[in-house]
Amino acid sequence: MLWIGTNGGGLNKFDLKKETFTQYKHDPNNPQSLSIDRILSIYADKSGILWVGIYGGGLNRFDRERERFLCFREKDGLPNDVVYGILEDSKGNLWVSTNNGLSKFNLKKGTFRNYDIHDGLQSNEFNSGAYHKNKNGEMFFGGINGLNSFHPNDIRDNLYAPPVVVTDFQIYNRSIPVGEGPEGITYLKKSITETDEIKLSYKNRVLSFQFAALHYASPE
Repeated sequence: MLWIGTNGGGLNKFDLKKETFTQYKHDPNNPQSLSIDRILSIYADKSGILWVGIYGGGLNRFDRERERFLCFREKDGLPNDVVYGILEDSKGNLWVSTNNGLSKFNLKKGTFRNYDIHDGLQSNEFNSGAYHKNKNGEMFFGGINGLNSFHPNDIRDNLYAPPVVVTDFQIYNRSIPVGEGPEGITYLKKSITETDEIKLSYKNRVLSFQFAALHYASPE
């Protein structure tokens, strides 16, 4: 079977022996149909599942036996619904290039780990057709500002859990200073970061706290 993605005509299966086409298109009345008919990439993983990258329709998983599509979009953790390229690493993760960064999709957990320019990408925007994995497992993804190459096994997350501190305390959306505050009342005798207890009136019904994680590798 030959699988063909089109720009508006959906996904097509061509039977080389019979010389016949089977077309799979979006059906608004069928949630298990193709999400959108504009195909940018097709990839068959080790288990035989077909993955389809859609322009504006996210990442589609196609079960060829049941002929059902399962769609993953931004609401599921994908960084963007425009999926340009799909590759698979040695551990069975899919690497997906999009219009807003690169994403590693853990098929076992069903989770996405997203990367952007702060992780070293040439840009958050990649290009259609610009993806390749060589015989050594190195991956290449091209975008509007050049090319990224990497070995997936060398990409490790920082698992350090930073301490969290309270940085501001507000009553009715007004920051409370140390010492005498609104209406001559002292709520804080020292910085909110060092305060263990606050005494309030029942009249103080709207309270807000701000907090920060003390980790500076990626302030955003």
